[in-house]
Amino acid sequence: MLALIIPAWGDDNFTRESEWALSIKLSKSVLSLSLLALVASVIWIGLFAYFGESPISGAVQLFVSVQFEKSQYSSGETVRLNGKVTETDSAGAPVPSALVSIDVTDPSGTVIFIDAVQTGNDGEFSTSFSLGPSAQNGQYSAFARAEKPGYLDGMSSTNVQVIPEFPSIIVSGMFAALFLVVIARRRLAVR
Repeated sequence: MLALIIPAWGDDNFTRESEWALSIKLSKSVLSLSLLALVASVIWIGLFAYFGESPISGAVQLFVSVQFEKSQYSSGETVRLNGKVTETDSAGAPVPSALVSIDVTDPSGTVIFIDAVQTGNDGEFSTSFSLGPSAQNGQYSAFARAEKPGYLDGMSSTNVQVIPEFPSIIVSGMFAALFLVVIARRRLAVR
């Protein structure tokens, strides 16, 4: 609490020293109030950055769904991701013109694909990328984050398996072995 006693003009007790002491007390109080305002501002900015919107503005939460088009892929294939951004939950109103950031990681956690797409009028989005010929086998993860001014950001993730491609050499070798077995049986049957 700030309490100031200001002597009346002409008071014999009002000296330069008391004027100086009063000035110091006022400066300390102003400094304390300034620091308090600065701390409050930093907290407010932090909340704004964390939520992406003023935390007390009543902004609506975005809901984003993302899924791979197929349940599994092989190296060399084109992978397609589809999704939709709605208000609050999957049954909410579609959100057009939302920005969706997508990251895909391989089984070792390395980011192999990054994209940013905008939702259409129906709130839907899609993107695709190609797996390299030597893509790792295992679980790949896609992470999607939707944002739009006036809304709280929404996030979602999904997984897919990349399985080994059945090598054509093995397939052709198996057919060759089967062909030889069939020919050998026929020759034995003829005798």
